[in-house]
Amino acid sequence: MYTLTIEDNPVSEDVKALAQGLTAHALPYVQVPGFQSIGALMRDEHGVLVGGVWGYINWNWLAVGLVWVADDLRGRGYGRRLIGALETAARERGCRDAHLDTFSYQARPFYEKLGYEVFATLDDYPPGHQRYFMKKALNDSSVPAPAPPAEDKSNKQPCRGKAFLSQESKYENHLLNKKNRPQIYDHHHGLRAGAVADDRPRRD
Repeated sequence: MYTLTIEDNPVSEDVKALAQGLTAHALPYVQVPGFQSIGALMRDEHGVLVGGVWGYINWNWLAVGLVWVADDLRGRGYGRRLIGALETAARERGCRDAHLDTFSYQARPFYEKLGYEVFATLDDYPPGHQRYFMKKALNDSSVPAPAPPAEDKSNKQPCRGKAFLSQESKYENHLLNKKNRPQIYDHHHGLRAGAVADDRPRRD
């Protein structure tokens, strides 16, 4: 006898078991595991997380899932620098391409400046808007060079900003360890498990 339940927030252990089952099923065909989590993280002198990019390597593709920079550090090239670092690391691990998604009211122009192009669109998602799926070939010329950080002339303490780029599915988001997840409104531009973040396009 089996029971079926609908759970709004499945525990991470159950989601991990699903991922492991899918990996075991795919191994005879692809030979290597997918969904290898990877991140590029930036911390201040006190070890406090002030920005980062998280995604996963799925065989020869990098899936960019979360990008976040603290409010006080916006507009200084850190977003570009973080994405470039993750793309370089993914390329070194055998990735040839990268993909991500964003919404029409968010960061499409930012990603296009980094070489991403739209390959699919879902209309009316959310109502009145579009969801864009974007991809990019990873090669030496396509990975952006890290932008030099701007001089910080303020005496403000770094704040916990809101996530402002990319998103992945509920399943992918659960691959993050909840205990280590930065406080970023878990946006997924409404990252399906949390509040919608202020994710206006930034010109990093």
